[in-house]
Amino acid sequence: MDSLEQVLASSKDQDEDRGATGRLNEHKIDNAGLKAAWKLKIRPPAKTLDVAVVPAEALDVAVVPAETLDFADVPAETLGFADVPAETLGFAVVPAETLGFADVPAETLDFTDVPAETLGFADVPAEFT
Repeated sequence: MDSLEQVLASSKDQDEDRGATGRLNEHKIDNAGLKAAWKLKIRPPAKTLDVAVVPAEALDVAVVPAETLDFADVPAETLGFADVPAETLGFAVVPAETLGFADVPAETLDFTDVPAETLGFADVPAEFT
């Protein structure tokens, strides 16, 4: 167990190590170390990460070739639906009644007998309807 003097001395050392934010600067890593840690997916807590000191290449933005981000060499079938049956993309196998209103009486779909107030146009000037 630490003596009281050691604890107080340690506390004083920590106070001197605190930055302007009042947090300990224990997560400082040099650029080379940060780059290596970033590639190994070792991340410091977000609140201690100073983005200003992270080189762009460590963030893997500057070193990504443009052709990697482009899809110019990707076959259309891979990006699109060339090999997907129409039934899968569309509704060919879904009965029309399910998609539409085959069993709904036409009067229900028509609004000719519905008062304008019910449709919500009572206060709309005629030039807008």
